[in-house]
Amino acid sequence: MKFAFSLFALALTVTFAQAGGFGGPPPFTNGSPLVSGVDGSYQGTARGNNLTGVFRFTYSGGRQTSTPTVTVNGVISDPYNDYVFFVDGLSYRGLTQANVNDGSVSGVLDNGAANIPNGANTNTSYQLIQAFMTGYFNGSLDNNSPVGSFDGNGSVSVSSFTLPTATEQGFVSPEFTRAFKFKGVRNSLSTSSSSSSDTSTQ
Repeated sequence: MKFAFSLFALALTVTFAQAGGFGGPPPFTNGSPLVSGVDGSYQGTARGNNLTGVFRFTYSGGRQTSTPTVTVNGVISDPYNDYVFFVDGLSYRGLTQANVNDGSVSGVLDNGAANIPNGANTNTSYQLIQAFMTGYFNGSLDNNSPVGSFDGNGSVSVSSFTLPTATEQGFVSPEFTRAFKFKGVRNSLSTSSSSSSDTSTQ
């Protein structure tokens, strides 16, 4: 009987020692005690004064994963790491760059590519003016939550981009800044890709 109990205890110890070795990263990945670590797909909702937004990002192997594509006009898009914000009656979209580490989550809302405007097009004095948005967010991630709850604060800045004309040069001018609060969850344990968000080697 003692031998059977000792054998059971040994098997149980080996099982716990290998927890996470089958089907996912080990516990305590980026501070998470969950067997899945922090891997998965995350989605958050942002709310502020005249602002509503949704952003998402994916994590695998302790780092953000990415599936970037380049559109015809040169704008980079990624369906698993992006945002859409509705600010003061206009919609803006771009890329989400996020980092999860020891219970904190931080990120940048990128407009997709340098100086590629999105948003509204208006024609003022025969000049084409376009608006684009960038921003950031900082918060905390509940590592003990099976749904990976996270929340915090952020801010976005909307700028106007005036295209050059035959007589005047183009310029970028800041318009306004909006603060927001966000809440989100890990809505899936699966991710879009096993590749890193660092595309320099691709």
